[in-house]
Amino acid sequence: MKQIVVEKICKDMEIQKNLELEVNIADVETDDEINEAEQNKVRKAREIARIKRDRDDRDATVKEREEIERVRNMTEEERREWERRNPKPTRAQKQKWRLMQKYYHKGAFFQDDPDCQNGMKSMIQ
Repeated sequence: MKQIVVEKICKDMEIQKNLELEVNIADVETDDEINEAEQNKVRKAREIARIKRDRDDRDATVKEREEIERVRNMTEEERREWERRNPKPTRAQKQKWRLMQKYYHKGAFFQDDPDCQNGMKSMIQ
């Protein structure tokens, strides 16, 4: 029994030594520096797009503030005329729910067939 354990330990040590010899740092593939010029171009384009987006956001904010200030400084007649020329966008009207309709639904997770006819769809129609 002792002989078997000693042989097993020796065999494991030999395998470990062979693995350490086989591993070479050159075998590890690192392609970080290969496309450095291409990566710089991509990074530069991304940075330029970010700067442009930030500038556009800042300009839009400044224009909005100027518009608000201009409307505040208008007289009542000028403001009515401006509102007539620039109406506020109207939101789509929300659908009116029936009594307790939002509480009676077929659920999102525990469905055998999500398009079954006994769910919320049949209650609405």
